[in-house]
Amino acid sequence: MMVGESGRSRPIWMVSQNAVLSAALAAALTVIGWRAVRVVTELHLMVAGVRAPVDTLILVADPEGRLPDVRSVLGPRADARVVAVATKAALASLADAVERAGVVAVADADQPMTELAHTLDQTLRLPDFAPDRARLTAALRAREDEARRFTALTPRELDVLGALLAGRSAAEIATADVVTLATVRSHIRALMSKLRVSSQLAAVALTHRSCREAPIVERIRQVHQF
Repeated sequence: MMVGESGRSRPIWMVSQNAVLSAALAAALTVIGWRAVRVVTELHLMVAGVRAPVDTLILVADPEGRLPDVRSVLGPRADARVVAVATKAALASLADAVERAGVVAVADADQPMTELAHTLDQTLRLPDFAPDRARLTAALRAREDEARRFTALTPRELDVLGALLAGRSAAEIATADVVTLATVRSHIRALMSKLRVSSQLAAVALTHRSCREAPIVERIRQVHQF
C-alpha cells in the first residue's frame, strides 16, 4: 500500500552535506507534491528538531561521499525512517550507514535530477517496513568492489568503454579513432577481463550500476540527455 496525498504532508527533514543538491532535490520533491520538506544542517536538526516531529530523514552526502552523522541527533527518534542520497563515491560509507545509522534505503545521486526525485518519491510513498539490512549492506559492499574494478582501466580503455556506452560498435570506434578493428577489440577484451564480465552488454550494465570514474560518469550524463 502506498501513502495517499495526505501522506505527502508528513514531516521530511533533509539533512544536507551538499547545499546545491539538497535545494534542487527539495524543490523537485515539492513540485511532485511533497509539502513538508525541510532542508537543515546537522546542527539545525539538533537544535530545532527537538521541538518538531521527525517522521523521515533524508541524508544527503557531500561530493566526496561523506554522509551527515545523525546518530547523536536521533535519540528518541530512532524509529524515524532514514534514507540516504549519495553518489557512487559513497558506497562504502552507505554500507556503514545501513549498519550503524539505521538507513533503510539509498538513492543514487548520480542519476539525473528527475530520475532521482522519482526514485525518492517512490521510496517515500512506501509504507514503513523493516528492510533486510544484512542484504542491503552486502549489496552495497558488492557494488563497492565493482566500482574499484574500474580503477584498473587505462585511459584508452576508458575511452573505448565510453564509446560503448554511447552505443558505438567496435567497427565504428575503430573508424572514428583511426585505428584497426583488431586494436579496438583488444581494448574491449582487456576491459572486459578487468571488469570480470563476459560480454560488452554486461560491461555496459556494470558501468551504469557501479562506475564512478569521472570521465565515464560525465559520459553517462551526456547519454542521459539524449
